[in-house]
Amino acid sequence: MDDKSAYEAVVIAAANKTALTGGAVAASSGAAVKISWIAAHGSEIAAVCAMVGAAVAVAGLVVSIVFQLRRDRRELAESVERRKNARRGADVHH
Repeated sequence: MDDKSAYEAVVIAAANKTALTGGAVAASSGAAVKISWIAAHGSEIAAVCAMVGAAVAVAGLVVSIVFQLRRDRRELAESVERRKNARRGADVHH
């Protein structure tokens, strides 16, 4: 695995974890309303938490998709190049 592949793998993993964390924040914001000292402004806090969580989840998903598409394109180009080289090698031996 070259440095670029390793970098993309790390970014994809981080993006997936970010998306999961954002979803968890959005899902758990309703639980924050039940805490007594938040009760006065619980609905506003829950709404903000839900929006922030959803935004983080969407951002993580977008980053993950972008880097996975880049990885797929790179791997396809490498595969095509390997096939070309294999054909050239087979042509030389005949």
